[in-house]
Amino acid sequence: MVRLLQNLWNCHNLNDWRKHLSETEKSARKIAEDLLERSGRGLLTGDFGLFADCFALPTEMETFDGRRIIKTLAELEAAFDAVRAYFGTTGMTRMERHIVDAEFRNPTSIFSTHQSCLAAEDVLVQQPFDVLSVIALIDGRWRIRHSQYAITDSHAHKMALIGGDTKPDDRIGD
Repeated sequence: MVRLLQNLWNCHNLNDWRKHLSETEKSARKIAEDLLERSGRGLLTGDFGLFADCFALPTEMETFDGRRIIKTLAELEAAFDAVRAYFGTTGMTRMERHIVDAEFRNPTSIFSTHQSCLAAEDVLVQQPFDVLSVIALIDGRWRIRHSQYAITDSHAHKMALIGGDTKPDDRIGD
């Protein structure tokens, strides 16, 4: 305890320490926002390369109904195509996403939460949903390693993410 107090005392200005923490949090948010923007742009424009560059392989996509472990670019492209096809069936013309929170868990991982809203013009096509992402620093680049989608009102959207052939072994809690 004495050592902790000495370390705090040695910090010439506690506000500088707080500012450093704040800058770190901003950095995590900036990384998460960049991945969110690029992956979203890839989804909306059909640019799989832009989308794929945001993900580590393997990566996991998880919903309340199960999870999918994606090991190859071909599997990631299948998920990308399925989600874009789902968007097409809803008439979606807009996707609004924003970071709710992002923080470093250690020097090579960030936990980020964002909210997604899908709309056709100004009408929601499904309820807004939250997504928790684990972002990892791999070979000097930040990439999404795992995503949990809290989608409650669209079975089709969940199946597009996790694949229609999810086995009971892959289900959460089973």
